[in-house]
Amino acid sequence: MISNRSITQYLLLYLFISVIFPVEYTNYDFEIFSLSIDARTNSLGGIPHSESMDLNRVYSLNENYRAGKSLFSYGQSYSGVINYFQMSRIILESTKSRIGVSVLHKKIDNIPNTQDAWIDLGYDINQSDINYENISFYSDRQIAIILLYSYNSVIGDIGLKIKPFYTSIFEYNSLGFSLDLGMTKYILDNLIIGFSINNLLSLNKWNTGEAYSLYRDVSSLLSYSKGKHLVMGEFSTSLSELNDIFVNSLYKIGYENSVYREIKIQIGYSSIKSFSLGFSFEHNNRNFSYSFSPNFNNIILGHDHQFSILLDLPYNLN
Repeated sequence: MISNRSITQYLLLYLFISVIFPVEYTNYDFEIFSLSIDARTNSLGGIPHSESMDLNRVYSLNENYRAGKSLFSYGQSYSGVINYFQMSRIILESTKSRIGVSVLHKKIDNIPNTQDAWIDLGYDINQSDINYENISFYSDRQIAIILLYSYNSVIGDIGLKIKPFYTSIFEYNSLGFSLDLGMTKYILDNLIIGFSINNLLSLNKWNTGEAYSLYRDVSSLLSYSKGKHLVMGEFSTSLSELNDIFVNSLYKIGYENSVYREIKIQIGYSSIKSFSLGFSFEHNNRNFSYSFSPNFNNIILGHDHQFSILLDLPYNLN
């Protein structure tokens, strides 16, 4: 249980950071953490299932997470404009606690940057006005580490997540971190509820001197399974406007069906990415997943494709 002393220490730390690092607040998530970098999770609308190794999305770790369980995932968004990779692994398992770690990498390349190619004076641009020698190419790199510590208590599995990251855009770069707190609990053998406070603490500091934090948001999760069927739902809302709390609300729903032995199909919907679908199958104790998102909300930008491999390395090495 969290003691009064721990709460006091947290409040003092929060006050210290707020004073030392005066920042502006925004609702825009740190980009690398806004992506569902796991094919099966993405197929379910971005909702983490009870065995998901997308540690950025899961609230806490339960008994399904054994030491050595690992995930390798690769994806492309908007027809290859954004490329990202994730490697996750459970590094410690005991009766009451578990620790998982993820490494995430995201890059954007070869997008023309035309802001210096002409002077915008408010009228139509002629081809003769464009200086093609001043067209550069946009380059964006982000790398992040996620450390998730989970403890099994009488009220459920409680997870504490620390997420440091580095960003590089042109000649600019930043260092940042965010801190999440989550909880999941089995109400019945086939019914799971979850609750998470995201960005409990957050900071992104640029080499230009600018810094900003994210407004906290809360998420709730409901997962129900019966036989071959799995139905999930997640609702999130920002706490930036207490008087208008549902302005920045997001919702997701997902459904999975075991159609034949170890073959499963998924379909999902989120208010951000619209529809998604995919399938997964298990072979020789390795699970392969693929997902596709047509991006109906921004279809002009292209589609998303993801591929993931989930395996138990110690088991497979024997």
